[in-house]
Amino acid sequence: MQVHESRRQRILAAEKMLKVVELENLKKQLNPHFLFNALNSIKALTISDSRQARDAIMQLSDLLRLSLNLGDQQKAMLSEEVKLAQDYLALEKVRFDNRLRYEFNIQENIDDILIISMSLNTLIENAVKHGTSKTKNGGLIQIDIHTFGHDVIIKVRNTGQYNPQPRTSANGIGLDNLRKRLELHYGTKASFSITNEEDTVLATIVMPF
Repeated sequence: MQVHESRRQRILAAEKMLKVVELENLKKQLNPHFLFNALNSIKALTISDSRQARDAIMQLSDLLRLSLNLGDQQKAMLSEEVKLAQDYLALEKVRFDNRLRYEFNIQENIDDILIISMSLNTLIENAVKHGTSKTKNGGLIQIDIHTFGHDVIIKVRNTGQYNPQPRTSANGIGLDNLRKRLELHYGTKASFSITNEEDTVLATIVMPF
């Protein structure tokens, strides 16, 4: 009996270690992807508007500082994720101007709940990259976060249509990683979906907190 229990414990320990390694590898893929998109936001400004470019660089500095801190964590407080999202969207606003509009609707008193780090921002990056940047007149990004029972529900809605393409090194890595990280952390207790609703795309994460 003790032999079987010892073997079971070794198997569980190995599985846990595998999950840690997988999560670390996924994070290493995710953070450069996030930062690459942020750098693209100021690239066009370096020649056309030097003052805005300087402002954007200052915003990027703050963004990098916070994102690198979050990158060292498997989970982060919701308030940290929201601050990162606000900084990122402010930087993108410099690039897109009136083409990008956004609004936050966040339930009160949930700032300190823990969520998967970079999860909200993966959805927002996707909304900007495949929504705002692809439509002539830009559009609106709506961020809605609330709790239900023991779950936190994160919704990001953006103008546009979701047309999934075969994944390449530059396409879909953020969403793929998000799915894998949710599964590794929570198994079947978490879910992620992205759907078209008329002229908008709705991405939804449900995870325990």
